[in-house]
Amino acid sequence: MIAEAEAGVPPTPTAVKLYNASNFFDPRAVPPSDDGLIAERVRSFSRVIVESHPRFIQSRCFEFSDRLSGTLEVAIGLETSDASVLSRLNKEMTRDDFAAAATKLRAADIALRVFLLLPPPFVPESQVVDSVTRSVIFAAEKGARFISLIPTRVEHARDGDLKRPAAVVAPRLDLVEDVVDRCREVTDAVVAVDLWDIDRLASCDRCGPARIDRLRTLNLSGQPAARAECPSCISSIVGSGFGGTILGRVARSQGHDVTLIDQGTHPRFALGESSTPLAAISLERLAARYGLVDLHHLPTYGRWRDHLPSLRCGLKRGFTFYRHHGGKAFQNDVDNSHRLLVAASPDDAVSDTHWFREDVDHFLVRRAESEGVRYLDRTEVTERRRCGRYRAPHRAPGWSTGTSRAFGRYGRWRLLTLALWTAPSPMSARRYTTSQTKDGCTNSGSTTTW
Repeated sequence: MIAEAEAGVPPTPTAVKLYNASNFFDPRAVPPSDDGLIAERVRSFSRVIVESHPRFIQSRCFEFSDRLSGTLEVAIGLETSDASVLSRLNKEMTRDDFAAAATKLRAADIALRVFLLLPPPFVPESQVVDSVTRSVIFAAEKGARFISLIPTRVEHARDGDLKRPAAVVAPRLDLVEDVVDRCREVTDAVVAVDLWDIDRLASCDRCGPARIDRLRTLNLSGQPAARAECPSCISSIVGSGFGGTILGRVARSQGHDVTLIDQGTHPRFALGESSTPLAAISLERLAARYGLVDLHHLPTYGRWRDHLPSLRCGLKRGFTFYRHHGGKAFQNDVDNSHRLLVAASPDDAVSDTHWFREDVDHFLVRRAESEGVRYLDRTEVTERRRCGRYRAPHRAPGWSTGTSRAFGRYGRWRLLTLALWTAPSPMSARRYTTSQTKDGCTNSGSTTTW
């Protein structure tokens, strides 16, 4: 059939899938009285494929198989073999239910197909490859001959009660390739990727088509092929403060191969920060757009304490304004007429937060590493070349972090804002210095803003 397709000759179909957007053996979806007519209509096909929930793998399934002139294959949407995740997907099935159905199908000599989600909801990105691989092994051990990996549509994902959006890592082409390459190493079952609407996962115009073609070739031939290498997808970010680290996570979520470089290490002392309403909106937008759930928790005290209790946080209660007179030390009176305290929020739950930067920066770097960002600490960039290479010898501890900038393979330095959108535009820079006293010592630093 592949040769016919390559020659431009329409192949003669030998298999048919009866898709009814539900369970084929559910009497509410397909009346049992129709089984005979359906079997007659598909008599010319050597394989007939239907989808079903495990609980409908009963006598009707076996009787329908006997009616066919060809063989029956049943596809089951297992989604994942992780019991804790499966229980939250509203599937009304367990691992044992699936295993029991698979045993019945195998006894009746009916082939089993399985659908798995990639990535499964509620699984951190750093665990996606292992999680899907375990599911593939589980399905194959239960007799699945064909396993289809379905890139999860984040906009459709819901928690078990179908009301709350589920915590889903947005699928990317490189993540799909990582999973496929690993799974093909651990089983002889056919592992393929559902390529419907796969273009939506391509974040790079240069390598996206080549990566999709590779997956299509793997689906058709099963033969291994080298992965596409793309200079445009390789990014380095200098500075691992929260700006550089969040940028690295955003770039990684878009499929870039990211290296985060810092002269220092974490945890370390850093000047404190507090969130503001506008900053909170920005963080919430980044969280929603790029699937960085923890960024949604950081702006408000209530969400921070509920979801990140181990990360130290301060409650921003309000602002105090002081009236100063030139040439005189500040003095207040009994009526506090020279001092004005303004409440920042109506209650603690929605209050802004004080960030203990030593903890927050360390937390964000560890999150970035868990998501696949390569982190080089105690490293100094000593030169930049047109090809984008750099020499980064490790240095002794104690180096202060530099300004966060990103540079690409072609030697063009990109600013933080530009790297988010990868669209060059003129911007101007302003450098300022800050200082803070801690334990009797004044600490100062410098930052460049754009």
